[in-house]
Amino acid sequence: MAETEVKEDIEYKNPLGVTTDEDGPDDFVRVCVVLPGLKKKTLRNAAKNARIEFKGEERSFVLDVFMTGEGKNKDTETVYRYKIQQLPDEIEPENCYHKIKEGQVVLYLKKVKSRSWARELDEGGLETYEDPEENQESD
Repeated sequence: MAETEVKEDIEYKNPLGVTTDEDGPDDFVRVCVVLPGLKKKTLRNAAKNARIEFKGEERSFVLDVFMTGEGKNKDTETVYRYKIQQLPDEIEPENCYHKIKEGQVVLYLKKVKSRSWARELDEGGLETYEDPEENQESD
């Protein structure tokens, strides 16, 4: 996977790391997306220095995090993208939600069927999206 992806004049960075498990509520898959520098508002499930956008579909999702800089860099914005193109099974996008932790966005994906995704998650995690144009060699 490439470290950055450029679309529509935005340079997307990949998260520092991602873990997945089924340790959350029943019929949910928990996806922990590590984003260095993400700050949580005290006593609220909101980011202090970022805007979170989640777009879920039946078998895929995109998480975009627009993080603002601090101090001298407060006018800069870093955009992280985590894009999954093929989930092991269908989700209910309208029932998915996220929580903010220091340095993390934790997604809770509501599964349509209550079957376990443990085998797929152990074998290779979630299938991330890679732009085919990024894989072409330039002359």
